[in-house]
Amino acid sequence: ANVPDVRAPFLWRLLGALIRPWLKIKTEPPQPEQRLQNSDAPVVYLLERYGLSNALILEEACRQHQLPPPLMPMPGGHLRKQRSVLALSRREGSLLFGRPRNRTHSEGLAQLVSAVRANPALDVRVVPVSIFVGRAPARESGWFSVLFSENWAMVGRFRRFLSVLLNGRDTIVHFSESISLREVVSEGLDAERTVRKASRVMRAHFSRLRAAVIGPDLSHRRTLIDSVMNADGVRQAIRSTASKESRPIQQIEGRARSYAWEVAADYSHPAVRSASCLLKSGWTKLFDGIEVHHFDTLKQVAPGHEVIYVPCHRSHMDYLLVSYLLYENGIVPPHIAAGVNLNLPIIGSLLRKGGAFFLRRSFKANAVYSAVFSDYVTQLFRRGASLEYFVEGGRSRTGRMLDPRAGMLAMTVKSFLAESRRPVVFQPVYIGYEKILEGKSYIGELSGKSKEKESLFGLLRSLKLLRERYGKVAVSFGEPIHLAEHLDASAPNWRQDARENDRPEWFSNSVNRLADRIAVNINRSADVNPVNLLALALLATPKHAMA
Repeated sequence: ANVPDVRAPFLWRLLGALIRPWLKIKTEPPQPEQRLQNSDAPVVYLLERYGLSNALILEEACRQHQLPPPLMPMPGGHLRKQRSVLALSRREGSLLFGRPRNRTHSEGLAQLVSAVRANPALDVRVVPVSIFVGRAPARESGWFSVLFSENWAMVGRFRRFLSVLLNGRDTIVHFSESISLREVVSEGLDAERTVRKASRVMRAHFSRLRAAVIGPDLSHRRTLIDSVMNADGVRQAIRSTASKESRPIQQIEGRARSYAWEVAADYSHPAVRSASCLLKSGWTKLFDGIEVHHFDTLKQVAPGHEVIYVPCHRSHMDYLLVSYLLYENGIVPPHIAAGVNLNLPIIGSLLRKGGAFFLRRSFKANAVYSAVFSDYVTQLFRRGASLEYFVEGGRSRTGRMLDPRAGMLAMTVKSFLAESRRPVVFQPVYIGYEKILEGKSYIGELSGKSKEKESLFGLLRSLKLLRERYGKVAVSFGEPIHLAEHLDASAPNWRQDARENDRPEWFSNSVNRLADRIAVNINRSADVNPVNLLALALLATPKHAMA
């Protein structure tokens, strides 16, 4: 396109000059101007979210690549705006500190559709543009910058202002292929339906692109809980319990919703990034090194699979180590099944932000809780989230693998049979310590003392343990187990049986065999360290003592 040498009005240019030193823009594709070379139609840019900073960033990116200016009126006067940029959504609130509210904003798109419908010779090219500020801040930029990096939330003006100041030099502007409004209008729908359809298609496009850049949207806890509450299994459990207890359905619904809030994670991308920065310095103070074995095995199998991480369980450090190593090596950390005993004040909220969801030790007698928890796992499956849980059910006090418990495995297999959109692979993980943080309490329990209940006060008292050194840690990724292949071997007709029955005869036996395979593969990937060898020698001597 022939772009006239016209720039934005003086006020916009002044604001652009003020923000420019804080920006370093990377465009995708590197030469977006090539996407408009063969068109003389007027251009309008469509943003996912409107905001002053987004408009200025778009203007700067267009200036660098000699694209039509977004902050000037569109040629022809077809858009009753003083700039050629629209947005699917925008925030409402006070100037700086108002709480943002997301609302559909397609008046400009409706104006353009009406203009194209009225003039058969007119066409308008709509260019979708996605802007990401601080998608992946550099490690040396610090955890504070990470807090204000790009995520799925509609943030307020003041937070966006800080985001640009802290992370503006890591900005991505993604120009998608332009869309001809003439082609959209030619489908023959009325004006209102045309606008609704175009908005819906573009909203889906922006969501797919955002998921590819910063990961899937798993942060809308309320939306996920609503999906759980509307599931058939949960509704049936509510009706059955209400009838059994002779209580109003609304009362049982309230109970089910409280269970869902108790269980659900509150995943936050900035929180995960912040935790990674903090843990990086923490490991160097606690351990003499972290050795990772066979990570390439996971990297080969992870793409295109639903990965279920099944580590052995020695310490509360286990899930922190696994999530940290995954994140540092470019793999999204999983959602982690944690015991409800860890849902402590403050700590529980922080764990939820990192992807933890909580389960009670036993809930067979509670049909509503069982249905809520089971469907929550299914919803995570449906959204493409990887999972992590411990098949032992609790921490081993001796270092020896405990007999596996198949409850979470059964839920996973059931969810796979109901929602088999992607193949599932179980990734066994062995974690070996030279010295365990909880070592003294384990010795007490093995000597006959009762287990001390987790509490916030107990956690604060244990902080003194962080001043000690704990030797080296080895994390070894074992041989993966593909669920479909396992089912093929144990129940050749599982695909047909799953369609006819949600719990076929072979189900329990197959799940138990899967649990045993996972435990075997964890042990097969064990790392032998000097403390292991010394302990083995002591155990082989009379009275377990040696001069």
